[in-house]
Amino acid sequence: MVGLGKRSFASLVLSAAVCGSAWGQMVVPPGSSIDLAGGSFQLPCTAVVMQGELTLGTGSFDTGSFAFDSGASVTGTGGQLNVSGDLTSTVPLNLGTSSIVLSDSCAPGSVLQLSGNIVVKDLTLISTTATPPTIVLPAGTNLTVLGTLTLGTPGRPVVLTSSGPGTAVVTMGPGATLSNPSGSAVPGNVQIGAPVVTSPASIPTLSTYGLMLMSLMLGGLALARQRRSRTTL
Repeated sequence: MVGLGKRSFASLVLSAAVCGSAWGQMVVPPGSSIDLAGGSFQLPCTAVVMQGELTLGTGSFDTGSFAFDSGASVTGTGGQLNVSGDLTSTVPLNLGTSSIVLSDSCAPGSVLQLSGNIVVKDLTLISTTATPPTIVLPAGTNLTVLGTLTLGTPGRPVVLTSSGPGTAVVTMGPGATLSNPSGSAVPGNVQIGAPVVTSPASIPTLSTYGLMLMSLMLGGLALARQRRSRTTL
């Protein structure tokens, strides 16, 4: 059972009337909400723009591309987003207790964008045909996986790349694991795991004993020079 908050039902009806097909777009405006209540909401290959509240709970939401715009929020534990297109967010997206499955089922072998500041429990990247999709990960440290990161399925790899000139780092939380049954390659502009922190080169220092010894040596050198100058006179 899916619950719809104020204005949500009207929005869905209007969207369905305007779109007229599964390849349309659904907009959940500010102030509206969708509560999956443990059920499923299926909009295959339909673009969803979320500007309101999504209560995922333990339910599942199947869409084409999914965009979280300003004002959007997600709550709930144990749910799953099945996104067959781009997943973008202009707000921090915390799905630390839920899962995301990103696939190319609506456009096999296409380029899929994953962008925004996203924390997710499990992230699964799937290719549905022999032609792998190219999955563009956000450059920097904007993607965090707390559970399992899965790259493809046996015989169906995915292609990873960064969205910018910098490295796309997938930060793995404590105890997080990488599953790569497809043998997908990890290119040089993608890093899975915590970013490498380069420590500045340490400057050698002397111990207290070393400083005392150096002081004595310098004092002896100065005394020798003084005696030499007196002898010359």
